[in-house]
Amino acid sequence: MITRKFLLAALLVPLGATLAVAPAASAAAPPAASAASASPDAVAFRSPEAALDRVAHPLRTTEPRGNVADLRPFGTMVGDATVVGVGEATHSSHEFVTLKHRMLRYLVEEKGFRTFALEAAWSSGLRIDAYLTRGEGDLKQIMDEEFQGTYRWWNNAEYRDLLQWARSYNIQHPGDPVRFVGDDNGFAGPQLYDKVNTFAAASSPELAAQIAELYQGLRPTISAETYVNDYFAKPLAERKAIAERTGRAVDLLKQHPGADPDAHVWAVQHASAIHQMTTGTTPGTSPPPCSTATASWRTTSPGGSGAPAARS
Repeated sequence: MITRKFLLAALLVPLGATLAVAPAASAAAPPAASAASASPDAVAFRSPEAALDRVAHPLRTTEPRGNVADLRPFGTMVGDATVVGVGEATHSSHEFVTLKHRMLRYLVEEKGFRTFALEAAWSSGLRIDAYLTRGEGDLKQIMDEEFQGTYRWWNNAEYRDLLQWARSYNIQHPGDPVRFVGDDNGFAGPQLYDKVNTFAAASSPELAAQIAELYQGLRPTISAETYVNDYFAKPLAERKAIAERTGRAVDLLKQHPGADPDAHVWAVQHASAIHQMTTGTTPGTSPPPCSTATASWRTTSPGGSGAPAARS
């Protein structure tokens, strides 16, 4: 497995910040400094715009296509970092998403990053990654189905263009693809239940029956938004009981490694994502820590958190 560097972009990690604070009205005014003796900090305090003009690097455009040479100062800031966080002041604004797309292009093409993570459900990430790497499914349908409710921010033409670019890149570089990770726990899609049940069935009839009983009635059969709304409408005691069941499923899987170590790691990760959803939406419960599979996905390529990228 090839070690990767990892770009996270839906996380608000500013690369730099300038803060100016006005003095209190009652405070004594500081003695005026001559232009010759004024420190750079003092000049920046009086004129943030002038200070930014001295250090800022102009962008050719915020649109994703075309030459990205003007992003070289950004590349210098990145250096040999393994994680790059790209934030945004507002979700879904055209320019923020297109610039994020442009920065991803630069990080992939010029800096060797290979993973893009977004504040989306783990199960959504699996579906989008399957589209990017294998062309499975229709991207618009996937986004319509996965980016609902609190994730509706990402269901727009700009993000679709970003993901289509990644798919095109992967067609041209099948041995070194860009991957996608959903790093949030607001929903656990039906494919997670299916994957866990498949592993349990291959492991032993007893485990399969136990997992089926613990997950009874939990696998989503309706839209993501409706499922989440219905789940929040359940009494707290019922949600705590469900969280207890999903936690027991994780514990059971950890005790049954089966014949395939890799399949076991992924089954535990998928079950952990289910448990993170039930605990993260239930006060008084604690979600499980990041599993080995999550960490492995973020730092390696198995054949290969919002928006990160990874580098070889």
